[in-house]
Amino acid sequence: MDRKEIDVRMGASGVPVGTLVCDYDGRREISTFRYAEAWLKNARAFPLSSFMPLQAAPFFGKKDHNMSSLPSPIELKGRLSKKVLPT
Repeated sequence: MDRKEIDVRMGASGVPVGTLVCDYDGRREISTFRYAEAWLKNARAFPLSSFMPLQAAPFFGKKDHNMSSLPSPIELKGRLSKKVLPT
């Protein structure tokens, strides 16, 4: 099984948002996203998706046909313009 881990950060200062882990086993693909503790404590934090509210528990997803294995659609439209300050 192959594994890729992605450190998700926001803004020029690289504020930690969370970690995305993708596990690949042949044609199977499973991913997990967990918000960083620092992001959850940040007063200016916002959820990356309406399907992924701010919470400490991880989000899980699996690849289904041609769909991504990401836990849910990432809805950042308009949010990238928010100024996020480091904690």
